[in-house]
Amino acid sequence: MVQYNGDEGIVISFNLRTTKIRSIADNDLITICNRNISEITQSSDSLFLSVPVPYEEPVGKVQEAMNAIVERVRGIEDVARCRSLGLTDFQDSDLVYTLAVTCPPAVKLTGRRLARQAVMEVFCSMGIAIPYPQMDVHMTRNA
Repeated sequence: MVQYNGDEGIVISFNLRTTKIRSIADNDLITICNRNISEITQSSDSLFLSVPVPYEEPVGKVQEAMNAIVERVRGIEDVARCRSLGLTDFQDSDLVYTLAVTCPPAVKLTGRRLARQAVMEVFCSMGIAIPYPQMDVHMTRNA
């Protein structure tokens, strides 16, 4: 598994002039001139999933939800490991928690999709809303 220009895929052939990669996202065939081979990187088995949480949710409830999500993701086929990295960012409309998931590069897209589904299911079962961008507008009347 390799990455080239943002595409991730499996090397299917290699000769003196070109390297051919089959994209895992859309099954496209990508042909790379070997003079650009230095731009190819080997894919990692790690993926990081951001989990947005509303500021209003109590920390204990969020921790409970994250633990439940980790357990569900660990049960996904081909997932070797999952752990919560905790609170990783403060955004305008939400807090961001991050999951670190280890799975073979060839199943990353499926793993990410199923992990997001686990987040949604746990949040729904615990009554935690999925946050969305919001803006408060304060207007004053000039005298």
